[in-house]
Amino acid sequence: EKWARFLSRHNFLVGPSIDGPPVLHDRHRRDRRGGPSSTPVIAAFELLRAHDAEFNVLKIVNRDNSRRPLEVYRFLRDIGVTFMQFIPVVERANADGRLAGPPRGRPDGEDQRVTPWSVRPDHYGRFLCAISTSGYDTTWGGSSSNSSTCNSAVDGWTSNAVHFRRNLRPGLAVEHNGDVFACDHYVYPEHR
Repeated sequence: EKWARFLSRHNFLVGPSIDGPPVLHDRHRRDRRGGPSSTPVIAAFELLRAHDAEFNVLKIVNRDNSRRPLEVYRFLRDIGVTFMQFIPVVERANADGRLAGPPRGRPDGEDQRVTPWSVRPDHYGRFLCAISTSGYDTTWGGSSSNSSTCNSAVDGWTSNAVHFRRNLRPGLAVEHNGDVFACDHYVYPEHR
């Protein structure tokens, strides 16, 4: 309650993450005890709405949920989300299995391999196409649910989406433990 009031009073734009219905979200988003995290995330949406705090949903598209675009979209729409950003998750791991961070040198280098949960390019494209051609109203709240990502791909370096841009714009990522990063695509120790 206190955080929701504070965020609203000081006009913060919050970017909570939810990856779809609980069955999809809880596969990769666990709490510190290893339990599912969808229930508290949905409760946080309700608190933000109750206190008129502004938020946009950051929806990670991974290998699992990329195959169920309409189920994900309907769920987000049904819980009252009015603006969605569909962010493709592509992470690399070192040979020992630890996350490697942003690619250095050749992205297909032997020391860094794409993780099994990373979305495939063709699945990401189909995910966006399925939502944009589904016949659902994607313009509620004055914003298009997929225009952020589609416009980003077209606009390239001028866009807000960091994975299509050359340089970062101000927009911090604050983790649950208080760590601060310049961008949510660079939440790696060397960028803290």
